[in-house]
Amino acid sequence: MKKLYPIILLIILVSTACSRGGSNVFKGQALILRKTTESFVEYDDEGEEVYKDTAVSKYINTYNEKGLMEAVSSEEREIRRFTYQYDEKGSPTSISFGMLGEDMAFPIQNTYEGNVVKEVQVDVGPLAAELGEDPSSWSADTCAAVNAVVSALENCVNYQDARITLVGCDAYCVRAGGVTVEKCTLHPGYRLKYELHKNEDGTSWDQTTYSGSIDSFTRNEYDAMGRLSGYEVPGNMGLQKLMYTETKDAASGRTVYQASRNVIAVRYEFEKDKMVLMNYALTDAGVNQTTTYTDDGQIATYEQYSDGHLRTRETYEYGHK
Repeated sequence: MKKLYPIILLIILVSTACSRGGSNVFKGQALILRKTTESFVEYDDEGEEVYKDTAVSKYINTYNEKGLMEAVSSEEREIRRFTYQYDEKGSPTSISFGMLGEDMAFPIQNTYEGNVVKEVQVDVGPLAAELGEDPSSWSADTCAAVNAVVSALENCVNYQDARITLVGCDAYCVRAGGVTVEKCTLHPGYRLKYELHKNEDGTSWDQTTYSGSIDSFTRNEYDAMGRLSGYEVPGNMGLQKLMYTETKDAASGRTVYQASRNVIAVRYEFEKDKMVLMNYALTDAGVNQTTTYTDDGQIATYEQYSDGHLRTRETYEYGHK
């Protein structure tokens, strides 16, 4: 199990950070309109994973013109709809949605500096009371409801430089320049915390994800080009630096950068100095992830493979702020 522990933490980090990594680590997200998530895995009677050539499930998150999540749907039906009330400046003053067999509504208080929202407090009193102090007693349903509030508000165009706090519990999100620089979500038994910091050189960044405690962490560093330049996992390894080789792809004309160290292999493709593709592999775990980017550095598609089989695919569509 000791060998698998760092790999498991790396998978958590890759899922929450590396898939969002690359060139848009350095810039705010465009106005997201739609995110489609497809799964290509189902389970047999013994609970074993069976990979399919076509998607076995498809979920669609849609967002309104303010970047607020509007609905979560499958191909067959609408699963959850979010509704909002707004103040005179267009910021939401309440969020409502159905979950856990009931309709939930939570008031929102916005604190402005001039015309810019700096603090957002969401009163989730009933959910906070259900959670309590001990993470081991947290239910999956209540955690999902709390995280739904954070996800619904996170990309709001009025909250580009705001701290979003859920009063009475530990879930929160901090935005700066349209980038999520801190985030905490709740899960049965633990908190998952994410931090993004600009380093002293003013261009490179590092990402840290804590799972459960301050000692259970993984950290990624990115260089000025948006490439993963180093990583760290628990133990005595310290920061593992990546050194890239540069080649030219004869067929596409793209500049290709490749690096590997220990269980990690990374490949980037650039076109006219813009990152267009990132491939990230955890060789010991058989996990492979590919992200493609739009011309302005936003994620276009993200795919995750296990042992060569496509597991999930995310597709993103954007508008203009």
